[in-house]
Amino acid sequence: MNLKILRLYLILTMLSIFILNSCSVQKKVEKEAKKNVKILASDGFHGRGYTHNGLQKSEDFLIEKFTEIGLEPVFDDYKQTVKIPINILHSSELKINDKTYKFGVDYLVGANAESDELEAETFNIPKILMDFSNEDKREIFRIIAQNYGKIPVIDFRGAKADYKENMLGFSSYLDKEKNLYDFPAIVHLEDKLTHGLSPIQDNFIHIYLKENIEEETVINLNVNAEKDTAYLSHNIVGKIAGTQGDSAIFVTAHFDHLGQVNQTIFSGANDNASGVSMLLALAKYFKNNPPKNDIYFYALTGEEVGLKGAE
Repeated sequence: MNLKILRLYLILTMLSIFILNSCSVQKKVEKEAKKNVKILASDGFHGRGYTHNGLQKSEDFLIEKFTEIGLEPVFDDYKQTVKIPINILHSSELKINDKTYKFGVDYLVGANAESDELEAETFNIPKILMDFSNEDKREIFRIIAQNYGKIPVIDFRGAKADYKENMLGFSSYLDKEKNLYDFPAIVHLEDKLTHGLSPIQDNFIHIYLKENIEEETVINLNVNAEKDTAYLSHNIVGKIAGTQGDSAIFVTAHFDHLGQVNQTIFSGANDNASGVSMLLALAKYFKNNPPKNDIYFYALTGEEVGLKGAE
């Protein structure tokens, strides 16, 4: 074997070892990341929300991980106190003509819903009347007056953006004038259901449904909601000191999600257990490979209710 071939052989061997080691490290990181996502998105964390101690369980998990990695606590026990205004939806039961509907699958109620128990018939707002430029608004209010005490149904399915804006404006108007028209609630028919959280509670309920309902359908709804103006939670914050220490880098990911209502759990694997898993992977890497700059690892709470932890 001549010298050139020997050198090439050594280079290829070293490169192969480097690639294999890199692949091994990558697979190890991926395996651990998937494990953390699976844990955070598991039923035992109850959607990392405001029921069943979901947020508290998430905090405890992160403190355990930060301690295991060896991050320096920035606050006592890594905890930075955050007070969050939140309307906590504990449970919701819906029946339409005696058929039971599943929360988060068949229907949702607005995140700012109050506790209430109601039974009422529905009536439909004709779609064509939402085009205020072509129709007399008085026709809408004539229909409303004829259906005093019933639940209006507005069909948002397949609506174009400007048309939907009209319907949302009308829905907002009905919401504000609920005492005038004495509506128990408003039903929105939607193509897709998207749950959320709210820092406030209104004395009104929006019901979001995927399937059509006929006129004069009987709705039975029972909602249990609790307003908390200062729910106590924490950012979990750790630090790795840099070798120079003249500036800092912040790595953040929010660990909260939408929680659990009834038996429906909003697991939040992609939003944002995956981000938290990446934060933990970076923390572990830089603990073993000291950076030039200080790095602060901020696992943030309260993102889903208005970026409260980040604020």
